[in-house]
Amino acid sequence: MKKLTVIANILLFSLFAVSALSGNIVYDKNENCIWITGYPEENPAGLDDLINADLQNKWGKISCDKTTDTCTVNCNLWIGDDTSPETYFQLGDEKHLCPVLVMKGNIWLKPPRKSPKRPDGLYSIMNRFSAGVENNKNIKPVIKFDCEKNGQYSIFGGRRGKGKTWAEQVQQRGSMHFFNTTITALKQDRHHRWGGNYQGHTLGWYLSELKMKNTTMSWFIYTPMYGINSGTFNKSKSLENIIPNPAIIIENCKFEHGGETVKGGIQFFKGCSFRDMLCPIAAGGSFAVKAVDCTFEGNSFNWNVASNSSLGIIFINCVMGEQKKPLMLKKNNITPQRAARLKVQISPSVILREPIQIKVVDSNGKPVPDAMINVTSEKNPKQISGGLTITDEKGLTPPLGKDAIIITYKQLTAADNPQKPEIKTFTYKVSVSGSGFKPVDMEINANSAIQKIFTVKVSN
Repeated sequence: MKKLTVIANILLFSLFAVSALSGNIVYDKNENCIWITGYPEENPAGLDDLINADLQNKWGKISCDKTTDTCTVNCNLWIGDDTSPETYFQLGDEKHLCPVLVMKGNIWLKPPRKSPKRPDGLYSIMNRFSAGVENNKNIKPVIKFDCEKNGQYSIFGGRRGKGKTWAEQVQQRGSMHFFNTTITALKQDRHHRWGGNYQGHTLGWYLSELKMKNTTMSWFIYTPMYGINSGTFNKSKSLENIIPNPAIIIENCKFEHGGETVKGGIQFFKGCSFRDMLCPIAAGGSFAVKAVDCTFEGNSFNWNVASNSSLGIIFINCVMGEQKKPLMLKKNNITPQRAARLKVQISPSVILREPIQIKVVDSNGKPVPDAMINVTSEKNPKQISGGLTITDEKGLTPPLGKDAIIITYKQLTAADNPQKPEIKTFTYKVSVSGSGFKPVDMEINANSAIQKIFTVKVSN
């Protein structure tokens, strides 16, 4: 009898363990949503789980086309809650390399319950929505929102409601991962774009972690990603000292046919392109941005600076296409006393910087290695980084990277007329010295169109 009791207990425990590992998927009629909870990181929910739950329970909310690996969800999709230990949902895997998720509803990554932070700064309990797999370019998920009108559906993360303080308003918890993913509208025109408000809380991604790499976001309205801070300050508060936020990473992404990529906050972008946008980088509240190796093309505004406490924007090695509307660079609407407390200027600036290379050749045109290069500016020493370096075997200084020479070629500073900022350009001195040749000085007049490589000829 005892053996039978033990066996029964083992079976019951096994059933409970399978249930716990497999999580829970329900349909909430009042919210018109399929709600996923309790799937751990090692066994995330996927499209097959949604499809099976819909078939078994006869909800009739999901339709599939296996020939194109397309799954249409005819309701809202909620991921996680604040009571389950954790919830993970994965779109795209080895079985579904190029899945297409068509949403006739919103996707809401709900904030997990509060938990201590791990050594890496992330919360120990996490809800996560993932599309694609990092370092696997063969998996290319697509998310399409089937909107009957602009802003009908969107993706949300965390929650922002009512409250007197930011802490009372915002539950900034949860994680999204997008790798090699496309997020777009099913009907790609100006009248059916995705993005909007839901359940009375402000549109946004109030997340504790975001990884967004090699992903395209297109045909959206407003600012779906509102609430993120992809940058942070390294030591002092300045545009030069903006570095990537290790918890919010946006790299090599495309933003097209949309409203605003970000609005306000401290932001860092690398290798991104912004095309046919209303204003990809928009000011709002506290605002400071660094963009590196980015391209701007065919936008109404490439950027605007118009808020109460903008520090400004710094562009490094960016391609700036002509924008369709006049510049918008306003002074901060702030008192001098408050500006001093916030460590911002009354007149914020937009700084354009470029990496340059110095090539040293001898009288016969042969490269001169190990030449000492010193790029200086008596009036503007802070506008140079990496100015002291040496040439390589090709006679060149380092290309764009940690040791490259980077100079400011233009600085726009807010004036009384937002469309007519003060424009400042810079002049630099290049000194070349080394063994076997005479020292040479050269002047660089940096303007709106500077060359990438400057050649200096030395003689014995």
